[in-house]
Amino acid sequence: MKNSVGEHLRKPGNTKAVLITGLLIGSLIGTAVTLLFAPQTGKQMRAQIRQRNIQLRDRKQMNRLFAALETGEKPVEAA
Repeated sequence: MKNSVGEHLRKPGNTKAVLITGLLIGSLIGTAVTLLFAPQTGKQMRAQIRQRNIQLRDRKQMNRLFAALETGEKPVEAA
């Protein structure tokens, strides 16, 4: 074959094609590396995120309570 993909991508007018191809290949490589080197399973990661979310929510509620007590206001229960 006379026209290979490499020759097509090296033509001066194909800069968008080169950019999109590079981004696609880079994304695929990045995804593969991330999956291979992930320290835990998806289930474990979701549980960790859920637990951290609960901790942040509780901390926010405690900060509201302390702020209300310091200003002498009546604490409002979160819905």
